[in-house]
Amino acid sequence: MKSSHENTNHHQQPAVVRSKKRTTPLVVIGATLFLLLWKSGGFVSATGITLFLVSVFAIFKMIFSRGQRLKYLAVALPLFALAVIVMPEPAVEQNQSAAVATTTSQQSTDELRLAEAAKLKLQQQQASERAAQEKQAAQQRQDLAQQTTQTGDLYQVTSITDGDTIKVQLGDTIETIRFIGMDTPETKDPRKPVQCFGKEASSRMQHYVQSKKVRLESDPSQGDRDKYGRLLRYVYGEDGQNIAYEMIKGGYAHEYTYRLPYKYQSQFQTAEKQARGSSAGLWSSATCSGETNQQHPPAPAPAPQPAPKPQPAAQPRQSPQASSVYYKNCTAARAAGAAPVYAGQPGYGVHLDRDRDGIGCE
Repeated sequence: MKSSHENTNHHQQPAVVRSKKRTTPLVVIGATLFLLLWKSGGFVSATGITLFLVSVFAIFKMIFSRGQRLKYLAVALPLFALAVIVMPEPAVEQNQSAAVATTTSQQSTDELRLAEAAKLKLQQQQASERAAQEKQAAQQRQDLAQQTTQTGDLYQVTSITDGDTIKVQLGDTIETIRFIGMDTPETKDPRKPVQCFGKEASSRMQHYVQSKKVRLESDPSQGDRDKYGRLLRYVYGEDGQNIAYEMIKGGYAHEYTYRLPYKYQSQFQTAEKQARGSSAGLWSSATCSGETNQQHPPAPAPAPQPAPKPQPAAQPRQSPQASSVYYKNCTAARAAGAAPVYAGQPGYGVHLDRDRDGIGCE
C-alpha cells in the first residue's frame, strides 16, 4: 500500500500543473505587451505601464481569492506605487508641453521679425535724416557762398577784361581784380587763341557787372595779389550774389584752386558738380564738353548766296548818331565803363574793332 504522503502529492499535483498552465499565457501576453510598449513608447514608459497592469491584476486576484488576499495586496500596492513613479506624464500634459513649446517658438519668431522690422525702420529713418542733413548742409554752404556784408563799400566797375578779371575804381586808382576760385576760358591772353566758350563767359560777366558797382572780399589764405599784381578778391553784386559762384553754377567757368584751399572751395566745387550734371554752358556736348583749351569753334561758312537782284538807288547813309548808343572812339567807350564792347551789344561799331574779332576797345 502507498503511504499517506504519497497520496497527498498525488492529489495536489494536478492543481500545480493547472496553475502553471494558467500563468504561462499571462506571462507570454505580458512579455509581448511589454515589448510592444517598449518599441512604441520607450523602456521607461513600457515598464511603468506593465507594472500598472500587473498591480491591477494582483488587485483583481485579491478580490476573488479569499484565502490569499493579504498576499496579493502586498504585491499589488508596491507595484502600483512603482508604476505611478515611473509612469510617463499624461498625454494632455505632453500636449500642453508641446503647445507651450510651439507658442514659445512662435513668440520667438514673432519677436525676431519685430526686431528686424524695427531695425529696418530705424535704418530707413537714419538714412532719411542723413539725406535731410546733407541737403541742409548743402543749402547752408550755398547760402554761405552767397552772403556778403551789405554795409561794405561799393566800387564802380570801369571795364571788363574777360570772364574772370575786371577793373574797379578804388579811390583814385583803377585796380585789376582777379576773381578767387574760378577760371574762365581765355579771350585776351596773347599767347593763346580765343578758347571755347570764352566770349560767352566774358559776355556773362558783362551781364553781372558792366557799368555797375560791386563789393569786394579778400581771403587771407590766397594772399592779397597774384604774380601779375592783380588784387585777389571775391566779388559780389549789389544784390548780394557771389558772382564767381553764379558763373560756375551757370557753366561759364571752372572751379579753380590755386595751391591752397580757399574759403568757399566746397561751395564752388558743388556748383561745378551741378553745372556738369546738367550739362550747362561749357559742359554741354554742343559747346566744349568741359574741354575749354580747344579753340573757339570757327563760325560756319556762309551759305552760297543767289545772284544779287537789282537794287534801288542807294539811300543816304544814316549818321552814327542815329543809333541809340554810339561811342566816337575807345576813349569815350572806356569813359562810359562799356569797354570792351562786343559785337551785338549797344555801342559796338567796326570803327572800335580794329582787328575785326568781334571785340571793340580791347
